[in-house]
Amino acid sequence: MRNFPHQVNQIRKIKGALQVVSQLATEGHDVGDDGALGYAVARAGIYTFRNLPNPSSQELEDAIQREQVKPPSNQGPRTFARDLRRTLFLLGFLEHLETSDWRVTDSGQRVLDIPDPPEPEATALWTDAVVNLSLADPSLGDIIHPAQNMLRTVAHRPGVEKRWLAFALDMRDDSNAELDRVLALQRLPFEAALESVGAGKYMAANAVKILPSLLEQLGLMSIQGGACTLTPSGLALMRATQVPSIEHRLIMRQARRGRTVAESADIPEHPLIPTGQVRGTEDQLHSAALLEERTSQHQQLVRRIVNLLRISGQVSEIRVSDDAFDVLALSSVRPEVLLIEAKTLRDDALIQARIALGQLLFYEFFDIRPIAGGHPIRKIVAFDSEPSQQAREFLAAYEVACLVSRQDTLQVPAGFEEYFGSM
Repeated sequence: MRNFPHQVNQIRKIKGALQVVSQLATEGHDVGDDGALGYAVARAGIYTFRNLPNPSSQELEDAIQREQVKPPSNQGPRTFARDLRRTLFLLGFLEHLETSDWRVTDSGQRVLDIPDPPEPEATALWTDAVVNLSLADPSLGDIIHPAQNMLRTVAHRPGVEKRWLAFALDMRDDSNAELDRVLALQRLPFEAALESVGAGKYMAANAVKILPSLLEQLGLMSIQGGACTLTPSGLALMRATQVPSIEHRLIMRQARRGRTVAESADIPEHPLIPTGQVRGTEDQLHSAALLEERTSQHQQLVRRIVNLLRISGQVSEIRVSDDAFDVLALSSVRPEVLLIEAKTLRDDALIQARIALGQLLFYEFFDIRPIAGGHPIRKIVAFDSEPSQQAREFLAAYEVACLVSRQDTLQVPAGFEEYFGSM
């Protein structure tokens, strides 16, 4: 059974720990130092000493001094720091650089910048991090996704006791055969099942301390009296992950036609994509995690585009999609359609331009051509800030125009003035 960190299972505390890590890194401290990190999270109230749930500042410092005279291997904050650092790393919020330094990742920074779940954007980001969390252990087999496999276990055994989810960490890979193997262990008494895989009670208990709790906090699983069932969101997620083979996907994919919108108010502030949709569908082969990009800022940008198109009076229909293209506009002045991909920038213009180009080509082929009636398809990337001349030239090389729409300024590419006008 694979080992999994088991110190923190509350989203609020994990985020608080990430804030401490960010602060330490900003101040030049070594995040890889167990003592520096451990006692920093102790002072932040994330690690608590036994019998000191709400210590005064002096009581806390006295406890730290008593702890620091122990051998390093016996110091609780140091052990906590090692597990905490690994948890943040597995979630994709912290990365280890070649220089041996640790850095908060872009997704980790987004976690710090937005409110906690149940805020929709935060829920989507946390769900993506938890469900896509992977564990590697060459001695046990391939990489596995334990949270996904726990959900699969509950989907096959509604009402299963939480302790049985520990066997998701004994799977050698994510195959159905491995899932069937660990499900079959439930025919045995729990202790006998543990013995059959060479795991002890403490290892099994630690295996279910973190992930089931996170899945419950994200609204994917319900745990009542130790019995686990999937919520409607969890069931929807399981349906989304049951993707057929590559050959069948290419044959079965149907064009996404989106839905017609009359005005910008028809665009929701937050995405309508089912919370927790997992990377891996054919659409996401050409996107950098659709869930992560469909932020409130992205939606505001789409709203501005729709509003400009509507005001121009030069389009007969505007369509948007929650699982494919951003905006499709049918021209009323000439036989052509506009395919628009919206991108918000965070000092990553070239990366977003590359992603947008792949998305536009993918959606053009699979979604727009079947409904364009043979009309030319003009492609645009709409940015919320200046993408740089290099990004513009890159997109222009593939006949993709750039539109820049800020809250108070607008740059319309040549040849598209009638559709967007100017501000």
